[in-house]
Amino acid sequence: MAIGRTLVFVHGKGGPELPATWLVPLNAGLTSLGYPRLAAPSDRIVTVMYLTELLAGDEGDEPPVSWERPTAEDRQQGWADYLVRRDAMAVAIEQARNEPGWLDAEVMSDTFVADAVATAMTAVGRYAHSRRHRHAAWRAVIAQLPTHGSVVIVAHSLGSIVLLDLLHRLPPDLHVDLLVTIGSPMGVRLLRSHNGGLDRVEEFPVDRVGAWVNVFDPGDVVTVGRGASEYFPAALDEPVHTGASHSLAAYLTHPVTACAVGLALFGPPVRGTAPNAPARLLDPRWDALLLNFAFTQALWSTCHTDKWGFRRTLDTARRTLAQRTVDNAGRQYESLVRRARSRTGQEATDLLLQASASAVGPGRSPSTDDLLVHATGLMQGRYGIDDLIIASVDLLLSPPLPPFDIDIDRAHSRAALAALLDAVSIPGGAHSGAAFADHIAAAVKEARDALSETGFPWGRVLIGAGIGMLALTGVGLVIAAPAGLAGAAAIASTLATFGPGGMVGGIATLTALTGVATAVTVAGTALELVPGDPGYEAVREAMASQLADLPSPQLRTSVAGMIAVLSAQRRLDRPVHASAVEELLLKTQAIVIHETSLHEAIAPGRSLTRDWHAKARILRRALTWLADQGDEVGLPELERRHVRASIESAATD
Repeated sequence: MAIGRTLVFVHGKGGPELPATWLVPLNAGLTSLGYPRLAAPSDRIVTVMYLTELLAGDEGDEPPVSWERPTAEDRQQGWADYLVRRDAMAVAIEQARNEPGWLDAEVMSDTFVADAVATAMTAVGRYAHSRRHRHAAWRAVIAQLPTHGSVVIVAHSLGSIVLLDLLHRLPPDLHVDLLVTIGSPMGVRLLRSHNGGLDRVEEFPVDRVGAWVNVFDPGDVVTVGRGASEYFPAALDEPVHTGASHSLAAYLTHPVTACAVGLALFGPPVRGTAPNAPARLLDPRWDALLLNFAFTQALWSTCHTDKWGFRRTLDTARRTLAQRTVDNAGRQYESLVRRARSRTGQEATDLLLQASASAVGPGRSPSTDDLLVHATGLMQGRYGIDDLIIASVDLLLSPPLPPFDIDIDRAHSRAALAALLDAVSIPGGAHSGAAFADHIAAAVKEARDALSETGFPWGRVLIGAGIGMLALTGVGLVIAAPAGLAGAAAIASTLATFGPGGMVGGIATLTALTGVATAVTVAGTALELVPGDPGYEAVREAMASQLADLPSPQLRTSVAGMIAVLSAQRRLDRPVHASAVEELLLKTQAIVIHETSLHEAIAPGRSLTRDWHAKARILRRALTWLADQGDEVGLPELERRHVRASIESAATD
């Protein structure tokens, strides 16, 4: 953001707010629309405080009026220009809405009841009834505002009344590009009586204020169910639904508020990415993580606006994991550089070059803004349709932000997936994001149904160890695979270090488990898992061993992912890799049956022994599904007979 842009926040009757209380939810709203966060050193953030002065009510001069009424001709032209600006703001805001609508419910009206409620609040009562206290608050606010330049002002609750009353008294060289009032009690008659005639068109300083947007929930008691336009023709009322909440988080995370502020500071948003998104090429091995962050952004933006508490939780988790990722990538790069500097001559030069060209090298690893703001834009056109099938299954089966256990219902996940798929573009254009997501959701349900049994709750657990390891370290295969290794060797090396999911998270796990090579290539690894490859058998044996060692909940999710991928491939008329899954499941079953018999002989009835029995049941159910669906998924009859024989043999054992 260019130097000189300033955001001013004016608190309500509750008193001063820490920047984190209001700036964090506002940033969450901005990033959900693809705008940059307000966090750069050049960003000027002003938190205006006036409650102490208001309550004390020290004697002092009334701040003078600084606005000069224009000529009739200028006033007419200025008002016409203002209406054009306001209309443009209204159109852009309407496009940002993602709520189903709002309830027109006037909680109170312009009666003595509203006045009495307002008067009962100490700060509000003193502001309404005492000239001395009111002027003290005005002086405090003016003293903290910039003296010149342009600002965007966000004023909450009583703060909105204070700012409105000061529009004629602002520093002459200060221009308010946008005034956003949120949760304003302008419906209270007592609080509208000190504004210097702003209820008349000719008195509103259109030469000083670019636009005024009033955001309110009709169910918010403080607003008494009313907007501002009924009393002030300059106001653009934007009714929203926050669950009748008056809180800052509820209003500032709402897309209407964020859109208004974003438009004033950055201009129109660019679909899928933010203005001035980085053009540099990130290492493709970060794609899986970037896609996951793009999905969590879609979860945020498709969340109903009255779930502002959930939005705040989701944003906190996103920011925490983004920072961990960036910090850990930086430490990994520093470690590589230290290693290079410990050598001499050509070896040191070669190692420094390798460090710079690595996935954690300068410009090769993502910034926090890449993860939080630009992820969706960076993923546009990066995935083929087969890759998106695997990625989508992973996103619906895995927790979105491990290690944080955030509960998200399946309908919300499906809606977020549809929004993400539309944003990143599905190759071929044969399916909309919603249709593609419906097929994936149906495939995941089919997989869950195939593996369900009494007493097992289908929660979100990790596919292998991948997403969790990736979220915690920010690297995965980026660091695990030794330099110079590619293809099966890199995969096998990574499996030994992190487990089946350690490559680049669940996406690569499902890729390897289902025998689809293309997604791993997208993830930055030249892998061809086909019979005859020198590393093929080693990789498949390693995967079977790692799968068998997983606790039963993780094994169930991993196997469900494999089945879901096959089901989704069938539903979307894509090549189905059933033989690769059959082979891997049979290898895994052989290991599990052997270990189950050993545990039963050595420690019968113990919890670990019961877990091995559970894993045997999971694999038996998965193989049964595969045999039953053989015609649908293209499994040859000979292989289906082999599967049935294996199931019968396992039942006999």
